[in-house]
Amino acid sequence: PPQQSSSPYPAAQPLPGGRGLAPAPGAAAAAGVAPGGAGGTIFPPIGEVVLTCTQTKGVDLGALPMTQRCLAFAVEGRRWVAGVGRQHTPDLFELLVASKDSLSSISRTHFELQMERAEGAPPMLKKLSGNPLLVDDRPAPQHECLQLQDGARIGFTGTSERDPCFLEFRVKLRTQQQVRAEGAHPAVASTAAASSGARLPPSPPPASVSPPPEAAASGGSTGVAAVLECSVALGADLSSFGPEARCVALRLGEPLDVGRAQQAGFFERLLQADPSWLGFIS
Repeated sequence: PPQQSSSPYPAAQPLPGGRGLAPAPGAAAAAGVAPGGAGGTIFPPIGEVVLTCTQTKGVDLGALPMTQRCLAFAVEGRRWVAGVGRQHTPDLFELLVASKDSLSSISRTHFELQMERAEGAPPMLKKLSGNPLLVDDRPAPQHECLQLQDGARIGFTGTSERDPCFLEFRVKLRTQQQVRAEGAHPAVASTAAASSGARLPPSPPPASVSPPPEAAASGGSTGVAAVLECSVALGADLSSFGPEARCVALRLGEPLDVGRAQQAGFFERLLQADPSWLGFIS
């Protein structure tokens, strides 16, 4: 049976030309949301964005706990960005998508959610993948931002927009007031842990990660001649990282390939505050 929504956000309807979504006429006043801002509406401050899987093939969603069928993001910082794709929450997509062919059509970062923390700003969706993505049954253009509405449906269709949708999520926008009154969504912690690389093996670090720089500088028995030390990582407090977590060792007479496959987990840890940049590292 249809469910009534208690959301303070206006319902979505397509913008002219089929691009993006705009609030339904009159919905803002009915919801007590002031006019102005993007799309003519000032949105209540958003505390969480929740994506709940409502459709998939070959998986009994009713048997899964909420943490295994939801992606939930706490909106933090002046400019908030969250990547969605197999790179960020691999376990969840592997659990929800039984078909390996369908799973392979979900990109490492298929799309990202973003929001400026200006008062009244709505969240936006930007499709990064070359493979299709549907927002309320309409193809999302690549590298263009769409305003994301409460109740919107996000669907994966394979490698063609004509393919049937095999995985769909419904958007829930939770206000800061709701989060304070009701508590964080159960999937916020599990989504953050997966996105930060908690799925990766903990220490000891990979062999290509260096010992402390002091040992490298002294040239001790390790054979390390120099190190590549990370000096800037967006959103990261590098002073809180140990030397082994921010350095790659260079050894005399040994060629070294640098990349995400060679230094497994190294770049994921450095960029855990904004994983969308990982897609630019081979």
